[in-house]
Amino acid sequence: MDQERLLRALENHAKWLSNAGGAQADLSRSILNGVRLSERPLQRARFVGTGMVGCCVIDCDMSEADLFGADLTDAALVRVKLTRANMQGTHLGGAELVACEMSEVNLQQSSFARWEGGDLIKRSRIPANHITISDSNLIQANLSGLRMEGATIANSDLTGANLSGVLLRDAILTGTVLRGVDLTEADLTGADLTGADLTGAKLSRAQLSGAKLVQTVLADVDLSDCLLTDTDLSQAILVRPSPEPAEVEDALRNHEAWVKSGGRRGRRAEFEGADLQDFDFAKRELSAASFRHACLRGAKFDGARLRFACFDAADLSGATLVEADCAGASFGGAERLWPVDFRRANLRHGCFRGADFTDAKFQLTNLEKADFTNARGLPGPRLAP
Repeated sequence: MDQERLLRALENHAKWLSNAGGAQADLSRSILNGVRLSERPLQRARFVGTGMVGCCVIDCDMSEADLFGADLTDAALVRVKLTRANMQGTHLGGAELVACEMSEVNLQQSSFARWEGGDLIKRSRIPANHITISDSNLIQANLSGLRMEGATIANSDLTGANLSGVLLRDAILTGTVLRGVDLTEADLTGADLTGADLTGAKLSRAQLSGAKLVQTVLADVDLSDCLLTDTDLSQAILVRPSPEPAEVEDALRNHEAWVKSGGRRGRRAEFEGADLQDFDFAKRELSAASFRHACLRGAKFDGARLRFACFDAADLSGATLVEADCAGASFGGAERLWPVDFRRANLRHGCFRGADFTDAKFQLTNLEKADFTNARGLPGPRLAP
């Protein structure tokens, strides 16, 4: 695309954003290699499959922009706001990201490294302490060998991502889903992984000296050849506990007393990381209960009261929540909500960020003001108001 057409499209886009006419910029499949964009309002602009090799983007707002499959190889992004941008499948090999705001970004299957003939040619460059990614989707992203000292990647989903050889010294990875990630020879010295889920992660020869793994899920993880000097593993979940039915029933009775008395009697039910496969919780009082990281495959919650309950990063595949009251409940990063039955359930004000809804049932479900940011597998037209 020539410079004149590009400038005209950007000017029209600025007018469109300010409701002064113009038109939304659609630069999809254009060639913008080497272009310099500075202080431009680019919110909701479309760059699908756009060639942006070696381009320089400085102080631009690209919130909610669509960069699906764009080629940003060797690009420089400085102080760019990428809140809720779609960067799925983008190529970022050799790119430099400095002080970018990356909240709720979809980076699924994106690549931060350039490979040729099976050999690593060039990685992205992210200066220390200059990257913050939160509430984002990095499922199966390739961050192999990336240098990200002091980076913050919080409450995000990196399931199946390649982080082999990555440098994450002093990084903050709290509450992040790292199921099945490849962290072979990664350097996580001093990193904070409090509450992260590393189920099935590969940590061969990883450096974890001084790392904080408090309440971290480490089920099916081999730490035998990791460097663990001064590593804090307090309250780490090494295996999924499988409570006896009598223990669950006792916990439920105590929880019901806790709810009815406003916390003066009984105690809150905390089933974090527990194996509760096929348990029957139908019509039980479970408001504010915690099922974080729990295995709830085939569990029955039909008619249960689940207001403000926490199911973050839980496995609910095959569970039923027919007519359940889940108002305000959190299912953030739930690995599997398929084929969960939500028919006639109340999901008002629920949080479903990053959850997988493949084949879930929503007939006559109350979805008022529910948050489905970065959720996957939503049926769209079948959602009932």
